[in-house]
Amino acid sequence: MLRKLRKRIINIRIAINHAAYHRYLRKAIKCQQTKDLHGFKRNIYKSEDAWRIVAYLTEKLQQL
Repeated sequence: MLRKLRKRIINIRIAINHAAYHRYLRKAIKCQQTKDLHGFKRNIYKSEDAWRIVAYLTEKLQQL
C-alpha cells in the first residue's frame, strides 16, 4: 500500500517537473529569438535543473 502511494507521488512529481522543463525551454527559446542573453541563460539553466530532477525521479521510481 505504501509503495503504491510512493509511486503515485513520484509520478505526480515527474509530471510537474516535466511540465516545468517544457515551460522554461519555451521561455528560453523566446529569449533567444529576442536576443535576451540574461533571460536565455536563466531559463535554460532552470530547464536543465527540471530535467535533472525528472531523470533522478525516474531512476528512483524504477528502484521501487
